[in-house]
Amino acid sequence: MQNSGTYTTPIRVLQLNDARGWRGGEAQTLMLSKGLNHRGCHSIIAAAPHSELAKRNSLLKLPFLPLSINHELDIPAVVALSRIVGKEKIDIVHTHTAHTHTIALCALLFNRQTKLVVSRRVDFPVAENRFSKLKYTVRCNRYIAISEMVKQVLIEGGIPESKIALAHSGIDMAKFDDIPGERDYRNEFAISPDSTVIGNIAALAPHKAQRDLLDAARIVVDNDPSVHFLIIGDGDLKNELENRCIELNLTSHVTFTGFRTDIGELLRYMDIFVLSSRTEGLGTSVLDAMLSGVPVVATSAGGISEMVVHEETGLLSPPADSKNLAGNLLTLIHNRQLREKFGKAGKVRVREFDIEKTVDKTLIEYKKLMQS
Repeated sequence: MQNSGTYTTPIRVLQLNDARGWRGGEAQTLMLSKGLNHRGCHSIIAAAPHSELAKRNSLLKLPFLPLSINHELDIPAVVALSRIVGKEKIDIVHTHTAHTHTIALCALLFNRQTKLVVSRRVDFPVAENRFSKLKYTVRCNRYIAISEMVKQVLIEGGIPESKIALAHSGIDMAKFDDIPGERDYRNEFAISPDSTVIGNIAALAPHKAQRDLLDAARIVVDNDPSVHFLIIGDGDLKNELENRCIELNLTSHVTFTGFRTDIGELLRYMDIFVLSSRTEGLGTSVLDAMLSGVPVVATSAGGISEMVVHEETGLLSPPADSKNLAGNLLTLIHNRQLREKFGKAGKVRVREFDIEKTVDKTLIEYKKLMQS
């Protein structure tokens, strides 16, 4: 690779992610590393050896190193990372989680040559405690914000704007091209043929606010009993949400599917996609829905409004407003023409979030750091 300026050798990058499961951040880590290697970088993923990221990386046969991180101040992990950086002659360590940010900060504290890049994926404020302030104001060379909202949160947290770059999370535009034909989901989930199917794909976590969605579902079903909701995903709130569903007498109208790998097929089966988040860095499940031509109803939390243009590619509600969310859902349930309009517009809009653009923008920031 020939870069402009004086740096002319391939950039060696270590992508650091300690998550054991599989969510949006892990997908971004994998796609970024793949794209960088295709562009001539030497990008290595460092992750727990038995993590979902490690398993999926093995299928792509991308450079990988095992690194287990058990907590945010894991000293053996700091030592192991420091050794990896030296042995692999790493130019840039790019962290993708809060814990890896801390581990990398400690490992590189006395190594001024290796650059530190931190991806910030959440839109809640930077904590006010002394540890967090130190973590976010020392040593890091560049922050990558996945949305304008996240960028503003970092600025408000005291990070100089000159240290922040914007690179929206992206998706593979061809990811659903070769999915199998439609399965018999109506039989699998016991949904009647005339039901309008509304799907939510998200971790069952507090900030995803499926409790708000269930409250909205009660209003929707009271107005149109033929509607069926699919809540797709797993998480710590599973039992709590299932109990809430029983309390609201919605068990015949809501199916909790658990974690699924057939997302492309499930999206084809949906009439409407809904995201009820109270906070959201960006929300790439929305992009998946748009790519599939599914109209979106979502909250305006975080970076969601950077993807969904209200009344052009979908409908937006204020966060934590179940009544408004229900009203928007009912608008689309009763207007097939509007659903088709939003679905078509979404397929055009989603092209702005091609993962190739994410990779290109990130590589530009790497090159700037190496030239400095």
